[in-house]
Amino acid sequence: MIVAALQTPAYTSANYLKHTHPNRLFQATIARFNARLLALADAAAPQSVLEVGCGEGFVLNYLAARRPHWRLMGCDISASAAAYARQHCPAAVVIEVADIYHLPMPPKTFDLVICSEALEHVADAPAALQRVSRGHVLVTVPHEPFFRILARLAIWLRLGHDPEHQQFWTAIGFSRLMRRRFRKVTFAYAWQYQLALAA
Repeated sequence: MIVAALQTPAYTSANYLKHTHPNRLFQATIARFNARLLALADAAAPQSVLEVGCGEGFVLNYLAARRPHWRLMGCDISASAAAYARQHCPAAVVIEVADIYHLPMPPKTFDLVICSEALEHVADAPAALQRVSRGHVLVTVPHEPFFRILARLAIWLRLGHDPEHQQFWTAIGFSRLMRRRFRKVTFAYAWQYQLALAA
């Protein structure tokens, strides 16, 4: 859910506003989501992790603080988001500018590839993620129709605005998407978000 900031920072984006909103409910939602994501990532037991569509690096920062032994890399199509991530992530985290459909990594480079809250903004992309993974892929998307209901409520309360999603994933639709591409998939939920660890 995209939320409105109480003040305009020097840098801003929809993702930045979501992760830095001072409202306790928004903070609790992000904390629960991150905990679920970490639990699934731990199940993959990775040594190397790539986050595709990393934005400003909030997830990478969370992982780096809790799993400092993981080799972390992120990429995003937005040069400004990547620049922000470089400034705010630990120096060991590598950040690149890259398109999800043209990832500049050789096949099977990473133990775990994460794509968090990005597929709702693009067409079918799991194949691109699968190519650079030698083990697991972890994908998260909004859980529809619940996300849209909460987004409309946030708009009505003037806490947020239209997230402008292109794809809308119900639990059934998300399950079909992931099971078409992967042999084994584990699903989890964090309020208005759904997560899947696939191999």
